[in-house]
Amino acid sequence: MPSFLYSTKAAATTIHELPSSLDVRSILDVLHNETLLPQILWPSSVMSRRQHTLSGLEGVLTENNLSVALLKLADGVTCVEKIGGFTMTVAYSILDSEACGEETGPSHCLQLREERSVRALRPIASFAKFKAESPAKTQNLLRFFQEYCDNAADAMAALESIGVGSKVGKYKAE
Repeated sequence: MPSFLYSTKAAATTIHELPSSLDVRSILDVLHNETLLPQILWPSSVMSRRQHTLSGLEGVLTENNLSVALLKLADGVTCVEKIGGFTMTVAYSILDSEACGEETGPSHCLQLREERSVRALRPIASFAKFKAESPAKTQNLLRFFQEYCDNAADAMAALESIGVGSKVGKYKAE
């Protein structure tokens, strides 16, 4: 049922190529890791008031008081961020070679599908605009997967390679 108070806008779906040495299980392990994923998506923030739910993780990023939720999906994860009257949602799902959309032959093809949307009160929804490029959290995730492959599936080394490593020690100390 459509809402009279809220309006939702969606950006065009974006497909990103993933390194060929990754498999679906290792990608989902990263996307469903409730400790690792927030460090990748929001490297400069600390998540406080963490609460585990049946479908994932909820919390607040301390630096900007942004309410976030990570919801696990069978083929990926959905990231929901709420601030003011806006709710931004980014859904990441894994596409395998059968769903790549073009003939790839015998080679293996994995892709990350990114779907973005924003929901806001109707009077302010018209101000919501999408940038052409993917958000920083998606770029961080793609860089992490590349470094994860380059570092022989070592998540800590991949975090350090993308410049998040300095925060990792801080999180472990707390």
